[in-house]
Amino acid sequence: MSVLRTPVPRVCLLALVLACPGPQARAARDSVPAPPPRALADSAPRILTPSGPADTAVSWDALAARLRRRPGEIRAVTESRNGKVTVHFKDGSALRSVEPEAGALQRLVRAIDPSGEILVATD
Repeated sequence: MSVLRTPVPRVCLLALVLACPGPQARAARDSVPAPPPRALADSAPRILTPSGPADTAVSWDALAARLRRRPGEIRAVTESRNGKVTVHFKDGSALRSVEPEAGALQRLVRAIDPSGEILVATD
């Protein structure tokens, strides 16, 4: 078995030598400062919190009093068949309660918002 040994043309060798970075290029590349390490605060996990207070469960009387005090701050109210109601405020907070009787939330909303600007969702 014979192996063919062909001489590499001098042009190819010259091209390889010229393509390799010289000592000046390596020194310039190595002298570039490394990027600064990330600060500890940047690497810490971020915890997102809601802008407003969390949902709060209150009694029906407390909910009705709060609605009467701040009718302009109410975004929407929701009512389910089992009597659970939720009031969503424009600041992102929400109050939950249970109606004493069916339709109590709708009557309360009609009393404090006769123009019908508060959204009412029923289940």
